[in-house]
Amino acid sequence: MDFCMPTGIEIERRYLIERPDEGRLISRYGAEIREIEQTYLVTPTGYSSERVRSVFFRGERSYTHTRKRRISSASALEEEETVDRARYRELLLRADPERNVISKRRIAFFWKGQSYEIDLYPFWERVAILETELNDEGAVLSFPSEIKVLREITGFRELSNHALARRVPSEGELLRLE
Repeated sequence: MDFCMPTGIEIERRYLIERPDEGRLISRYGAEIREIEQTYLVTPTGYSSERVRSVFFRGERSYTHTRKRRISSASALEEEETVDRARYRELLLRADPERNVISKRRIAFFWKGQSYEIDLYPFWERVAILETELNDEGAVLSFPSEIKVLREITGFRELSNHALARRVPSEGELLRLE
């Protein structure tokens, strides 16, 4: 099961959720786990972000290079390519010195025909971020009973991975926003 989107327009909605039980998502929905390290590069003019990503999945490591151009708060034009380890290391030389590497554990699963990805970060114990990619920005979503949505954060730039690489709000800050 591959959860990567091809190059094109990416429409996604994002939610701040209570940190779910990984084991239950794996056993109930066949969720798969990926370990991700994401490094933001100095972004070229005309793009909203550029990054490289290292993903460990099923005993193998893969690398991608992605550039995004924001279209709206929920969508972006995404240019993504698979790169080899040598090209990944070459791109790392352009790492943005003002941003930290983002490490996260991603839980990915399908439910009722919809894909869900939950990012668990080492800097938060009680919350996580759920993303779902859509064909239509106005689509109505439902969530499995194991997912407790605290609020939608689509368009909250300060909670994008790009922003988290620069500044991580405390869980207290996030929970006070309710």
